[in-house]
Amino acid sequence: MRVNSIIASFLVALAVGADAGKVTLTGWTEVGCKGTSGTTSENVDSRPGHHHNECKNVHSGAKSIKMKAIPDGCTATIYSDGCNKDKKAARVGKCVGLGGKEIRGISIDC
Repeated sequence: MRVNSIIASFLVALAVGADAGKVTLTGWTEVGCKGTSGTTSENVDSRPGHHHNECKNVHSGAKSIKMKAIPDGCTATIYSDGCNKDKKAARVGKCVGLGGKEIRGISIDC
């Protein structure tokens, strides 16, 4: 999986038009935040009660991610499928994965 593919997949998943807060994450092709990586940033509407279009399906090839920035009051969650299985919180500065499964869903909720 090429770095550009990882970046493009997460950009599509996070894309919104708001300019209220920035989400930045790095995705890796291997567990433990190793292997090929790509970093993406996108603005999200971080007003209280706003849910960033619920959960987005991604096909990034990433098996681990690290949140670099997320607006105050927002949370990030990753999934192994279309946002139903293997739900796991992603926190700033922490490498998170799904036991070697590809990350196929992400949500940013504010």
